[in-house]
Amino acid sequence: MKTVKVHQYRVKDPITGRRYWITAAATFVGVWGFCTLTYGFLGFALGWMPAAVLAVIFGMFWPLVVLLLMVAAAVILFFILRK
Repeated sequence: MKTVKVHQYRVKDPITGRRYWITAAATFVGVWGFCTLTYGFLGFALGWMPAAVLAVIFGMFWPLVVLLLMVAAAVILFFILRK
């Protein structure tokens, strides 16, 4: 009897990747800082909640976030360097 080998493909979980955590951490700090600067102590006390939600969302879609940041940087540089 002949044995057939079945390959097991490992599907990567997007949450375990290093890029996810880098994007999520940067988003969390940025949003929490924005909430703190905008709303003062109330933003510091409660700003971690929207920061956590946005960090998870942006972390899942990190390639899109990086692409949008690159486009935004190119547009800003275009208008700064244009004379």
